[in-house]
Amino acid sequence: MKRLTVWARVGVAVAWLSGCGKPNHVTTVQLPVHGLSYTFEEYNGLGPPDADFTRVYANLVRGGKSDRKLVLDGEYLLVSKVLWLRPNIVLLCVPEGITSSFSNEVTLSTDGSDETVYTVLRSQADLAAAGDGHARTAPCSDGSKTVVSPP
Repeated sequence: MKRLTVWARVGVAVAWLSGCGKPNHVTTVQLPVHGLSYTFEEYNGLGPPDADFTRVYANLVRGGKSDRKLVLDGEYLLVSKVLWLRPNIVLLCVPEGITSSFSNEVTLSTDGSDETVYTVLRSQADLAAAGDGHARTAPCSDGSKTVVSPP
């Protein structure tokens, strides 16, 4: 019994140190399509062995049902801007961080209602390469903080 208690404590400590649990900060951005939103979850790490971590989810809520899919996650990510290029196309400007995974297309389903959301990611490398003000990356390079603007 004593051994079980020790292992339970070790398990809780490992889960806490690995970032499992509730995020430290959550921001939700509504998209122009009814019921669609993006959720940004930030987890604060404890230093070098446990980095800060960000997850971005696409969410659909309709008819009392919901679906949620991971779009982007990684360490030390800074999403500086969120722009709608079209009602179901989102531009994320990410000038800092290490991307672990990214899905540029996710389909969310609730009660026979499907919505596909496309995400365009602009990283620091894209921004540096666009020093000439190329229109494709210009919305990310004006230096402003998070901006949410409908199409």
